[in-house]
Amino acid sequence: MGLKDWFARKTPLQLALERGQKPDGKLADEIDKLGEYTVSAQGDGEAIAAALALLDESPRTHAAWLRPLTGLLQDVEDAECAAFPPIMESALPALISVVEAGLADRQLFERDDLLFALKILAMYGTDEGTDTVIRAALQELDADDYMWSVILGNYGREGHPQAERLFAALADPLPTKFLAVSLLDAANSARLSGGDFIHPFDSPAGISRLEGWLTDPDPEHASYAVSAAAALPFLDHSDRDGLLALALDHASDNVQLEGAWVAAKVGREAGIQQLARYCLDINHSDVACHYLKELDREDAIPPECQDPTFRAQAEFARWLAHPCELGEAPDELELVDHRELAWPPARDICPVWLFRFRKLDRTGLAEDHVDVGMVGSVTFCLFTYQLNQRSPEDCYAIHCYWELTTQELISELELPPNSHEYDHLLRQYAGSDLSEVVLETVVEPASSLNYPQALVGIATAQRAGEPGWVVLDGPRSRFYAAAEMPAGERTGQVLKVHVGRELLGFREAVDRSAYLRPESNKPSAADFIATYEGYLQQAANLAEAEKLLGGNSLLKGKFERYVEAIVETTARDKPEVTLAAYQQLLAAVQRLPAEMQSEMFDTFSPLGEAALLAIAALKELGRRNELLEVVRTFEPHWPHNLGYSSLGAAAQAGGDLALAESLLLKLHANDRASWSDATDMLASIWLRQGKVAEAQQLVLKAIREVQETARDCTGKSLAEQEEIFQKHREFLRLLPQGPQLLEAEQVPITLLTEVDSIDLFGDEELK
Repeated sequence: MGLKDWFARKTPLQLALERGQKPDGKLADEIDKLGEYTVSAQGDGEAIAAALALLDESPRTHAAWLRPLTGLLQDVEDAECAAFPPIMESALPALISVVEAGLADRQLFERDDLLFALKILAMYGTDEGTDTVIRAALQELDADDYMWSVILGNYGREGHPQAERLFAALADPLPTKFLAVSLLDAANSARLSGGDFIHPFDSPAGISRLEGWLTDPDPEHASYAVSAAAALPFLDHSDRDGLLALALDHASDNVQLEGAWVAAKVGREAGIQQLARYCLDINHSDVACHYLKELDREDAIPPECQDPTFRAQAEFARWLAHPCELGEAPDELELVDHRELAWPPARDICPVWLFRFRKLDRTGLAEDHVDVGMVGSVTFCLFTYQLNQRSPEDCYAIHCYWELTTQELISELELPPNSHEYDHLLRQYAGSDLSEVVLETVVEPASSLNYPQALVGIATAQRAGEPGWVVLDGPRSRFYAAAEMPAGERTGQVLKVHVGRELLGFREAVDRSAYLRPESNKPSAADFIATYEGYLQQAANLAEAEKLLGGNSLLKGKFERYVEAIVETTARDKPEVTLAAYQQLLAAVQRLPAEMQSEMFDTFSPLGEAALLAIAALKELGRRNELLEVVRTFEPHWPHNLGYSSLGAAAQAGGDLALAESLLLKLHANDRASWSDATDMLASIWLRQGKVAEAQQLVLKAIREVQETARDCTGKSLAEQEEIFQKHREFLRLLPQGPQLLEAEQVPITLLTEVDSIDLFGDEELK
């Protein structure tokens, strides 16, 4: 053994996994504390493999380990690092065994964790891992879950060693639901990347499935039709021409565009001509031009499409249509401003554009979505920043600041309440007309930005009774009145405006009130009620029920507005209106077939949202029996932290302490419960049962967890931990022998005097 082996040190990951596997350890927390850790050392790989082996031995005991451990497997440096051999030889076989156990017993792991593990197996591309993915697909594990597009998407990448085998295994029988669409997309991608195999949908059953998607009149399924059209060049089936005709005649422009690409790809000049026409359509130009370039027919792109502003507008339209953004093309798109700027994030002169878009509300339950986005060094829309109500210069300033923070060229420190560490900045404001000044945030621009001052602060304040903010920036310090900013303005946005304008050289005065847009096409209370109730009646139609009452349905997030509209128009008490509306919605769901109801009882479905508000109303009215009825109705459907917490609290308020205890114990069994009220609620139940010592230790353990978490916190996150700490501390103080226990365990009075404040700007001080 060499000398270096005697003194070999364990890696941070090894130490974290050791701590997390102790009886009182929190594996997920320990891994989270590592931050952006790259798995590279041999010891890392061996430690992950050992932990997965323990999980494989005792899956019920360590079920919560599955997600954090599999997450480490996607952070491996590369296939050449020392961690890779033990991962391939030991970690992956253990993970496969764990997933197989989960497939055999669906109650063993959270479904999301199991799907995530399948993604990792697909990513590594081993024979055995792909066998497990195939088995899960054949069992149609959560076949409607979006994660299947990610899992199977791995096999669509160029050169995946298991792609051909997987596509053949799932071709007969074809899967159903969204899993089938995910298989279709993956196979299309693999063929486009040069794969040479029989497409899994190139069969009579596959043709029938493609035809079904291409003839589906539901606009929400148009993306399935796009995928179906994209498969057509890879079919040898005689029915391809008929399917192509369906694509070219589809109601959706996106499907027609895909059909034009198919026609062009199989050699039809008409497809090239149709793509050229789409090049002139702002909402489809970017894709159409890309297709023509891909087909080596760039000569067919109309010259008008080369105009920089047209290209920028088309790029923004494409960005908005991405599923992670608007999800579809805007109805209106107009140029707001265009100029060239010395753009600090790019360290160069950049052309930049601002575009205003409008997406019309077609539900009658909301107002049109109107906002402004930017095309320049990046294409983006800061949806929550209300750029539609700001001057062009302020929009550029906010985007500039935002880009610099993503590049870590501006550091921000949110100050905890009652902090006085940076009060010296307050002296930079020359006036004496401010009152109620509270310093909230301090930032440091990187030296490379050549900002005229090292630190800039912002405080909420009032000037002559007018609320607003004062930015503390040396001679550039100034007051921003709330009245000149969009309603609901946040401190951080004002700071972005100020610092961004300085960096861009915008020093001219601006009348911000001229850009405020109070007008709105928000439906009236009466119109909202009529529309909502109309949709509720439509939900009796089974074909419409899922779209209206499901987890991601049209009525999601609308229940509280419905209640408020009734209160506004009838002057009835809100709790009574809430309960009546809840019962109405519950009855609508319960009238549906049992097999449809599961998703509609989800926490985030319209009914789930209504149930949470009904619980609050019943607590307010003191109607305990009805409260317990709600708990028992939803308990089977909410087996998760939010469910355990909200239903446990409701059961306690309803007086069923046994039910409350069972729910709160499930919550407390999870890795992190110290942040919630569940600890104190459970302790209060134990006190009533005479279990004083158990109650004391429960709260004391939560206090220790908060102390540990707070050690890595600064600013507002530290203030949040302090609030939780004080809540638990005061609860413990009021318990029998509480003061003595606090003293014996040396529990501090406050975290703010115990925790080192690590200044983001490099100064380390003890608060």
